[in-house]
Order: sequence, then C-alpha cells, then structure tokens
Amino acid sequence: MKIGVEGIAKIGEAKLSSDAITFAKKIEKLRKKLMASWYIFKEGDMSRQELIQETKPVRLAIEKHLESYKDSQEKCVRTLSRKLLKQLDNLFTFIFHEGVEPINNLAERGIRPAVQWRKICFGNRSDNGAVLTSRLLTATRTCWLQKRNPLEFLVDAVTAFRSSIPTPSLL
Repeated sequence: MKIGVEGIAKIGEAKLSSDAITFAKKIEKLRKKLMASWYIFKEGDMSRQELIQETKPVRLAIEKHLESYKDSQEKCVRTLSRKLLKQLDNLFTFIFHEGVEPINNLAERGIRPAVQWRKICFGNRSDNGAVLTSRLLTATRTCWLQKRNPLEFLVDAVTAFRSSIPTPSLL
C-alpha cells in the first residue's frame, strides 16, 4: 500500500491541492511507520503478537486519517479515502495472518517473464498457442521457484508422454 503524492496524482488531476498533498504526506508517513514494524517482525526480532500490539496505534491513526478525509473537497482524496475505508479490514491482513505479505512484489516478479514474452512475441496466433504458452510459462516458472532446471523438466515430460509412462510432477 504505497500512497504518496505520486499515487494521488495518478488518481486525481495533475495539479494537487494542499488538501491532497497533506493527505498523501500523512498517509505515507503512517505507511512507513507500519512497514518499519513489519520489517522488524520479518527479521525475527518481534513476535506476531508484538507486531499486532506495536501496529495498533498506527492502524488506528490510519483509520482516523481516512475518516477525516472521506468528505474532502478534493475529489481524488475523497474517493481514495472512502475506498480505503471500505477495505480497511483487508489493508492489515498481513499483520494478523501468517503467509500474507503487505506487498505483491513476489507475484509481480512471477508474472514478469510472461509479460516480457508477450511484448517480444506479440502474443499468440491461436487459442491453442495461447494454451501452450501459458502451460510452458507456468511450468518453467514453477521449476524456477523449485530451483529445478526447466529444460530438464520439459525434456523429461515430453519423453514420458511419448513413452506412455507417468509424467514428472511439479507438485
């Protein structure tokens, strides 16, 4: 959840009011405070329970800040505040639940090769080509995450298919 002046500019008009700038600076300051606690937790220097307690004042401050701007004269600020208030419980899921990250960098990095491939190759010419591409990209990415050689896996899979033997598993 990175919401700075740049984020507000993308949502609203190019010229920002002082209301939008004040809103963005405060929410970014609170976000940084929340993330500082998260990184301490991730390093193992804080328990989950301590993280919950440590971030409670910041979470309340974020809620209060959003509440105070939900009727802002600036449309982009008002809209963003209201949308975030509706999703308030979801904004802090990573604090309460194991395995949930506050950012989606891993997912973004996961789809990056597929996006690059699509841009370079200009997509597919048929539905079958799209299915093949998605399966190849999925298999190679899964191999990469499992620290397996994708080429070896694909060779083994094709060899197994042609020999009518069970194919190797990615599970």
